[in-house]
Amino acid sequence: MAISLERPAWKLEQSARRRQQSAESGATGTLLMQALSRYTFPPGFLEAVRKLGRKWQLRPYTPEQAELLVREYLRFVYLSSLEVVTPSQRVDDVWHLHLTYSRDYWERFMPLLPRPLHHDPSPQGAADPLMKFQYERTLDRYRAEFGERPHPGIWPDHRLRRVRGAPHWWGKAALLLPLAVVGLFLWWGLSQVAAAQEVVFWPWIFALGVAAYLAHLIQRYSVARSKEDRTELVEQGVLTIDVVYDWELDGFLDSDGSSSDGSDSDSSGDGGSDGGGGCGGGGCGS
Repeated sequence: MAISLERPAWKLEQSARRRQQSAESGATGTLLMQALSRYTFPPGFLEAVRKLGRKWQLRPYTPEQAELLVREYLRFVYLSSLEVVTPSQRVDDVWHLHLTYSRDYWERFMPLLPRPLHHDPSPQGAADPLMKFQYERTLDRYRAEFGERPHPGIWPDHRLRRVRGAPHWWGKAALLLPLAVVGLFLWWGLSQVAAAQEVVFWPWIFALGVAAYLAHLIQRYSVARSKEDRTELVEQGVLTIDVVYDWELDGFLDSDGSSSDGSDSDSSGDGGSDGGGGCGGGGCGS
């Protein structure tokens, strides 16, 4: 019995339809990106974005940071036209702000999109497992669409590890310097008391301050050296972890010096939820 190796006609038609849909989708995506890049925000919007920085770092964003946030917001909007997506907290802040310009948002901005982009809160907030999963999917789709990793200071990813330094043994040993000064003072002071002589405190207080400052400097240098060593190991492939460097955060740090973990409570579109900063949705909008 002869076996035909040719694909059935219906399979060929299905493949042709898929290629056509893919080409149409790509063309639509390109047109949308062009439309978003030409869009101009209302007067004063960028300055309002700058003021959002006080929520995180107790000071306004720089003009460069504000422009970067707006770009990431537009990228999120583009991704929302493709599938269910969720923004980070910082991107969600810009979205919240844009929604307050309701006339501009609905009459000028929404007509650019294939469907409206709605903002729906998630009942469970950041604790919703679906929210976290959807946020991770958004990060992965970001990489696939734009060919680069999302800015780690704007799109925090718990799957990444910051390269942190830990003091070497000699950095930890430096903490013994102030203790040594205290020990010497007690020994000397007791000997002076035993000899019925006056105990002078101020030289020892000065020595203790100097010892504490030196210990602090040595420990900071030890941590910096440790961070450089670990970074080198990562670059050499000895440590095979996906990392984010401090310089990549580009100043996007919380007031306590840590990067935001990206968790909030909103959702966008067809009832998605957020594992990052605010919203998700069925293609982010319908």
